[in-house]
Parts: sequence; C-alpha cells; structure tokens
Amino acid sequence: MSCTTVLTNIGDFAKIVQQKPYKWVTKMTGWEEDISGIGVLRREFRWGITNRVRASWMDLTVENLTAICNLDPNLDLYVDFRYTLIGGGPITIHDITLLYEQSVDADDPYYGFRPILTVAEKGSITNLSKLENFTFRPYQVNPAVVLYKDLSTTINRMFGHDVMYARAVPMAVGKDVILHEWTLYDVDEPCTVKVIVPNNEFPDSKINFNPFGLDFEVPFEVHIDKNYFESIWGIGIAPQKRDIIYFPLTNRIYEIESSYLFRDFMQQPVYWKVSLKKYAPKSNRYEPQELRGQLDTISWDSIERFGEEVTMEEEKITKPEQYDPKIGSRKYDPTRLRINDDLVIVDSRLMNWSNILSESQYDLRSIFNPTDNPIAVQYRATVEFSEADQNELGVCGWFKELSPKLTTPKDTVKGQLVLGTAGTTTTPLSFTITPNRNYQPNALLKITRFNGLSLWGEFITKTPIVGGFVITIAVRNEVVQFLNTYYQNWASGSVTSGYIVEVTYETVMMDGYNTEDNSGWKLSLYASRYFRYLSQTEDVVFILPNNIVENNWYAYYFNINNCFQQISLDVWVRKWNETSATPELTTDLENIYSKAVLTTNVNRSATGGYQYRLPASNMVYTNIRVFSKSENDLNKQIIILNQTIVQDAQYSIIIDNAIQRLELPWIGQTK
Repeated sequence: MSCTTVLTNIGDFAKIVQQKPYKWVTKMTGWEEDISGIGVLRREFRWGITNRVRASWMDLTVENLTAICNLDPNLDLYVDFRYTLIGGGPITIHDITLLYEQSVDADDPYYGFRPILTVAEKGSITNLSKLENFTFRPYQVNPAVVLYKDLSTTINRMFGHDVMYARAVPMAVGKDVILHEWTLYDVDEPCTVKVIVPNNEFPDSKINFNPFGLDFEVPFEVHIDKNYFESIWGIGIAPQKRDIIYFPLTNRIYEIESSYLFRDFMQQPVYWKVSLKKYAPKSNRYEPQELRGQLDTISWDSIERFGEEVTMEEEKITKPEQYDPKIGSRKYDPTRLRINDDLVIVDSRLMNWSNILSESQYDLRSIFNPTDNPIAVQYRATVEFSEADQNELGVCGWFKELSPKLTTPKDTVKGQLVLGTAGTTTTPLSFTITPNRNYQPNALLKITRFNGLSLWGEFITKTPIVGGFVITIAVRNEVVQFLNTYYQNWASGSVTSGYIVEVTYETVMMDGYNTEDNSGWKLSLYASRYFRYLSQTEDVVFILPNNIVENNWYAYYFNINNCFQQISLDVWVRKWNETSATPELTTDLENIYSKAVLTTNVNRSATGGYQYRLPASNMVYTNIRVFSKSENDLNKQIIILNQTIVQDAQYSIIIDNAIQRLELPWIGQTK
C-alpha cells in the first residue's frame, strides 16, 4: 500500500492521511492495522468534516472513536492517524483500515468505500520544527525540484492575496463534439483562495472607456501555484476560462480570460499564469441566485458586504480593551466592572528572557478569607453560549501559587488510609489523626506525602476513638483511579506513614458559573494538581503528572469547542529560568501537560447576564484572557501566551493585564 512506512528510532512519527473523504458515515466503530516489527507505538487520531479544519489529536482507542456520535451522513468525513515509536523498533506500518457504519441511504459507489491512505509527514518529536503542512526542511537533502516546488507553494500560502474564487464547471448537457467545446457552465460555491500578483503591482484604478462599455485597465496577470490550487480543488483541476475572481483589496470582480501552466525551474510545471478581464454576466454561465446577488451588490456596498470583517479588523488594530485611556479608571473601566478596594496589584516585571510578559499582577492572596471569600475582580462581559454565534471558547493566563497568609495546621495521619465502597462519583476515604479539628461541613481536605502523592476530598464525618479521631472524606473516583495507577498500595497496610492532612481551598482560574440555575462554566485548581471544569452538563477533572510548585510561574490554555464536542487543557512553563546559573536564552515555552477530552454535550445555554468574576485565592494572577475562539495549535498557544498586547483582539471577550487602578480624583468640567 502507499502508506507503508518504517519507524526506526524512538521518537519517530508518521502522519497518515486519506486522499478522498469517507462518505455517508454515521458512526466509527474501530480500526484494523497491518504492522510488523517489535516495539511500542503511541496511536493517535483526529477528524474533521472538511479537508482544512481538524480536531485536536486524541489517543486512538475504540472508546474515543465510538464516542464521536454526532456524525452527519450528508457530510464528508476525514480521519488522520499519527503513529509514534516510543520503545523498541524498528516497526513497519503497512496499512490502517478505519471501521465504520454507513447510512442506509448510501449510494452504491460509496458503500464500503475505503480511501487510499498516504504518509503526509514523517519526522521525530525531538525536531525543533513542529510546523505541519510545511515540507521545507533545510537540514534534509531534498531534491532541488521538490524543494523549488515547496518554496513556490509556501510563498503562495504566505504572501498571496485573499480572493473569492468561483469555478465555472462545464455541464454535461453543454458538450459540443463538433466544435470541441462546452457551451453551458455551472458555477460552484465560491471559496477563499490566495493568488500572487507579480511584483505586487496592481493595475491602476482608473476606468477605461471602449466601444463595448467600461473596462478595467489591462493586462492584469496573476499567478497561482499548481500544487496549492490542486490541494483545494483536486488533482488535475486547473484555472479555466470563465472562472470568477473577486479581489476584496481593490473591490473588483474579474473573470479568467485565459491561463497556461508555466514551466520554470528544470522545465517543471510550477504555477499557472492567469490573465484576467472585467467580470460580466453571461447567458451560458449559470450562477446560483445567491451568488448572483452577492456579485451584484459587492461593488456598490462594500460596508454592507464586509461590515463584520471591517469591524473585526478595526478591533484588531485599535485594541480598545488594551489601549483605551479609561482602563483603570474608577468611573469607567471598559473591561472590569469593579475591583475590590483591598486587592493588592503588584508592580513587578514578569519576564521570559528578553520578552516582558507582564508589568503588574493581581495578588489574590491579599484579600483571601477562608470564611467569606470575596470577589477580587468582576468583569463587564457576560457568560453567553449559543449554537449560532459563540460555539467556541479559549481561556488562558499566567499564575503563581503562594502559601496561605495564615499558617494552616498540618496533622500527621496515624496508620494507613482506608478506602470505602466506591459510589457513583466519589469514594469515601478514612484516616485517623490525634488533634480534635473543627472542620466545617463540606470543607476541603488535602492529603500529601513526600513521594509526590497529592489528593483532595470533601469532609463528611468525624468520629472520636481512643487516642484520636477518624476523619472521612469523599474523594472523586477519577482521583482514586489515578492514585491506584501511579501510587500502588497507597491505601493499604503496606503504607502506614508519611501522610500529612491539612485544609485546602479551591483556586478559581475563571468563574462564569451561575449557581442559581447551574448555567455557565467554571475552571478551578485543587490541591496544586487537579484542574476541574464544571458546567451545567459536565464535571471533568484534568490531573497533572506532577504537583504545581509554589512561587513558580505557570501558564495554562483551556479550550471549549462545541463543533468537535471537545474540551482540552494545556499547561506550560518557561524554558528560561532567571534563577539558573546558565539559563536557556529563549522565549520558547515547554508543554508539561496536554489533554483533550470528548464531551457528550458542551454547555450552550445562556446564563441570564451572569458576569465573569475572579474570586480571591492563594495565588498571583495576570494576563487573563477569554476568547470567543478556541486554539488547539500548540505553536499558536506559545505565541499568544508570550503576548502582552494581544494581536487578535477581535476575538477577545476579556483581556485583563492586571493594570493598576488610577487613584487620581475625578474633577468635573469647570465653566
């Protein structure tokens, strides 16, 4: 098969994709593979309904495949596989087969259809470059022809002008075998394509008058890379006469007059030279009514056509939440509705080598009160979800955990920890301590051990016995399962010492959860290890491999995606360390945790105007962002987390750099 590939060294990976989509698929049931060799593989997959957008990589298991239950048989299905060698080797991957069920309405040509798989990318996870769909690797000895074609495609993608392109496809009934031409054409739905304008020189905007009417200045030639064009429309498809092209930059509509394939380096077909002329409707070219209406109105009312894009671009340039002079004002702050008067905002530079991440941070510990925890910051933005407009969410920030202001009693556990019978969501855990502690109902208790073990649970009962008290807490089942896997015999007679118990508190990263109607969502950190996402329909715990270290800076990026029914969490640290004698001189970040989870129904309900808020906790917090768009590309997450001023401000819901509040008195206008 064409997807045969060999993984030799530990860290080698191969990304295997399909050339054509699966059709009429209603459910994925599993997979089969033909593999030879000895070694250990990590199997991952991702999916999508277009050939451009994919979900995050997930472990390839039957459970994850069958959990994707929202497949529409009327849409295409694309599935990518990624196999990584993590032990042994070499291993040869011969073939991979996706198992699935099809709709009873499946056309016969697509019944049991299996696309051909190809290896799209090979490499090693130790490589510095992790860019996908970019095959220019200067450290590999690629043939000169392939390198030149890759450079041409890359330049087209990076520097091309965005245009709206609609293909005029010949209709079967319009075939003329005598004149060897097509007389009738059907226009497809337009899509966005990038084209290169030679020397970036557009024709003059003046109108030319000729006997046939008004015309644009000619000639006007553009270039389109052959591989790039075929990646959109398919192998063997070329720009052809009568295709329609609209340039938003100049607000002009053209159609193709002629095109030919230019042979450049080593006489290889590299790109198309396309000659354009002024667009004019034609009787033999059928255009959908909606497209014709768009073309008729584009030239006359660009604001109506591109009003939303113009607004987003203005927000991206002006960045009102970051450049507004009223930021920090007591009278009106465009982002923060109110700030606690006692909240301490620290003036301190947070650096990532040469990059300034932040110049001020919220010291949420300064107002933390265990009995009546106040709200540190309340934002103007409200928590709203709907299927139509806001079906994604991205949340990120930089934080540093601190020890409590008041010393919390730490008691030594006598004997072993005893697990009870597991319930639906929690398992009772009992232990004995000597002091008589007056724990409040539903208080959170944290148990730690010198080997890195950490867990938390809600207080249930206290029973006096001879020489002490038996404390029982409710521990979440996923926490117990994690401990059973990584800390064997932790709750048994073989481990009877080293446990410390103390009161702990919830550290809220962002609170958008309305307890009155259980709508909205909230992200919190417990026991320096467990991130918890709570919504109307979900209660998910993400467990870090190691505990958060006090007084160390961390960054997180949390995504909610209704389209793919996924939630994901990534945790980052700086590679540069200011306390190191030989720090690594880089602004790059290291990903210490990354996990995506399928959800049955991500919350989409509105919360009735409930506003985002930030409660006090034992941490320092800054660069708090909430976006209306999720971001699962790790390279882009690094860019966003390194930004003090957010570039894509048009997607922002909250941008809070913990700027100091202005203390100057307000003086009214005098006469």
